[in-house]
Amino acid sequence: MLNRVLWQKRRVTLFGGKPETDVFETNDCFIVHCDLAGVPKEDISIDHRDRELVIQGESKHAATYETATSRVRERNLGRF
Repeated sequence: MLNRVLWQKRRVTLFGGKPETDVFETNDCFIVHCDLAGVPKEDISIDHRDRELVIQGESKHAATYETATSRVRERNLGRF
């Protein structure tokens, strides 16, 4: 069953971002770890629909600098 879940097409947002996720299976449950560092708990929604776990939220810039020019941005921002 887990293989079916992992190899299904993944939905990707307009920004192309999705949190990196690890899924573990024990004898009686699944354990899901998502990289959501910097995303406030209030901005995360976790639900299940039709045997599917749905994790939604929005990652925003924590800081902006008026006099700085961005040189590297590797973090995905936006809705996931």
